[in-house]
Amino acid sequence: MKDTVDPQIIEQLNAISKKYNEAVNNNDAAAVAALYTEDAVFVADTRPIYGRQAIEKFYADVFKTWHPKNHIGKKDPNSPRFIGTTDNVASNGEWSETGQGETGEPIQIKGYWSSD
Repeated sequence: MKDTVDPQIIEQLNAISKKYNEAVNNNDAAAVAALYTEDAVFVADTRPIYGRQAIEKFYADVFKTWHPKNHIGKKDPNSPRFIGTTDNVASNGEWSETGQGETGEPIQIKGYWSSD
């Protein structure tokens, strides 16, 4: 088995990351959810969320009260790796955004992400 991820797969991961950033910046829950499989599990800070439809509802609810702008997700260039088979690539990185709640000034937040 190859230890390194094919550059074409890395390009695909970068394209997905770009679509995710755009969807979040546009507060578009449907576009965010479309990037997940039907049986995806999204681990939120409060609980795991099961399935694309529930993930879309989660983001729609978030976007009602929190309006992210300038969301930037950066993939760790050394992170793409195979998990089990060559069809399952995992990656991780960091993100940051400025968001506006229902009241108050915009807030800068940041964190880390992981994806399988």
